[in-house]
Amino acid sequence: MHPECFMVDTTHGTNNERKELFTVAGKDGNNFAFNACRCFIPNQQQWVFNLLFSQCLPIFFGETITSRINLLVTDGATTEYIPILKIIGKNGPYPHCSHGLCYFHLVIQGWNKHVKPCVTHIFKEDSIKNE
Repeated sequence: MHPECFMVDTTHGTNNERKELFTVAGKDGNNFAFNACRCFIPNQQQWVFNLLFSQCLPIFFGETITSRINLLVTDGATTEYIPILKIIGKNGPYPHCSHGLCYFHLVIQGWNKHVKPCVTHIFKEDSIKNE
């Protein structure tokens, strides 16, 4: 049992009913990934994740495991990580937990959204001036 860091994500199109597959993964002492739990959810609305993080997962894992979680990593979906931010801390089910965004969504997507358009725009202006 190595619940110090859990990675959480939702996958589309994994079944005939087109329901989302919610997955919680972790790493063991040998640095191998394992699936801590999976469940099908009806959609990716915020109330679903609120219910999962505040009620379902604490019951499923128990107080011993949830008190050991130090980091929950998610992607950039606000409907997924806002419920986490609301319940982590001393009075919540995850008293020692922090939230983190995955590298791809934090760095790569941030670069593509905020930096690349400006850099591309500058290079286009420079190439027009040089012609």
